[in-house]
Amino acid sequence: MSYSLRAFVGIWLLYFFLVAVAPAYSLTSEMHQAVMLDILFVVLTLLAAVLTHHFLEKNIRNDHTQRYAIPAGISRTILKLSVWLALLGLLALMFDKIQVQHIDYSGELARAREEWRELGEGREGVSSIYSVMGYAFSTCFVVTLVPIMLKPASLSSARIGVALCSLFLFVMLNSILTGGRTIILLTLTFAFAFYAMRLERGGKAYTLSPRTKTGLMVLGAVMIMYIFYVFMSRASATQDGVSASAYMEGMQEYMGLGTLAWPAKLESAFPVVGSIVAFGMLIITYLCHSVFIFAEYLQHQAEYSGDPLILFNHLRTLLSKLGVLGPQSTDWFLAGRFPSLPGALFHDGGYLLLCAGTLLLGMLTGCANFFARAKEMSLLRVGFISSVYTVLFLSPLLFAPDLMSFPFIVFEFIMFGVLFSKFRITK
Repeated sequence: MSYSLRAFVGIWLLYFFLVAVAPAYSLTSEMHQAVMLDILFVVLTLLAAVLTHHFLEKNIRNDHTQRYAIPAGISRTILKLSVWLALLGLLALMFDKIQVQHIDYSGELARAREEWRELGEGREGVSSIYSVMGYAFSTCFVVTLVPIMLKPASLSSARIGVALCSLFLFVMLNSILTGGRTIILLTLTFAFAFYAMRLERGGKAYTLSPRTKTGLMVLGAVMIMYIFYVFMSRASATQDGVSASAYMEGMQEYMGLGTLAWPAKLESAFPVVGSIVAFGMLIITYLCHSVFIFAEYLQHQAEYSGDPLILFNHLRTLLSKLGVLGPQSTDWFLAGRFPSLPGALFHDGGYLLLCAGTLLLGMLTGCANFFARAKEMSLLRVGFISSVYTVLFLSPLLFAPDLMSFPFIVFEFIMFGVLFSKFRITK
């Protein structure tokens, strides 16, 4: 089995483990059915991916001819251009949110995010051309990872270090401007997708120096503290502020879950430790709440059969703001919560769409695995493979294209693929 499929199975097993240890329980009687449909999704995806890959290997000759010479220094050019475009996009985004929309970032981050959300809901079109530029270019830092992950030999260690530090700053600033954590999740998943692609191509696992390990651990610790801060900020922004365990209970109730009693008891006995544990448990529940949302929908599907579609929700809303589509309704009965990919498929089309969508994802994964093993890959091909892997790896949590930044990252890969059409990643 290919590395990407083994990673896919491992991610789903980790997901079910988090469901088991989360301090919450479903209030519906459909939890077992939701889990069984998730397992069906995993099995059908694996089957379709393996069969598609086998068919392509037997019937299509993968391109083993290097048609283009790789110009010297082009990896460095991609690195520099992606960083500068990401900086340009970030500055445009900051100007739009601070100068055009007048969002106040001086207080709690959660309040700024709520202000930004309310302004967006009350506006028919885009806020300004700076917003369009910002979202179009601010995530170019994901493209920065391509030469770093797939052609590190073409770059000096100092250049890689500067690029990674820049990437970290871009991720954090993007997250602060939008008040969310999905850009962190999406960037890490794309990075893992590039790493999976590297291993699919027979590349060796990275051997990190002690200094690099220390640096990555520090950056990881900062990210974790920031995620804790976001949850704490939202708790303090709730009316006059609530305790960590009370906020966790309220959030889990919002997600249709019951809460076990021990986090509140722990916080009552040891306030500081209990608060940290409560927020940590809430993060776990937040990561795995999609299966509970799936079960909730199964319980009430007859009552909400006329719900709006939820697949490609963000893309349809974006096209509506640009005037390409008419007004789009996103007000399904569990709006604001994320179902898993199998849950979203079942919501929009029942068993038929669940099976058809699962088989399609499996076939796309099989194609991606086949293309990943070619001796050379264009940036467009890298973008296709990494996008498919990202959808695959995030399927327990949500449908990746419904994350705000995903369509823009795809656009950036197309843009770089056209600009550097002669660039090839070679084995």
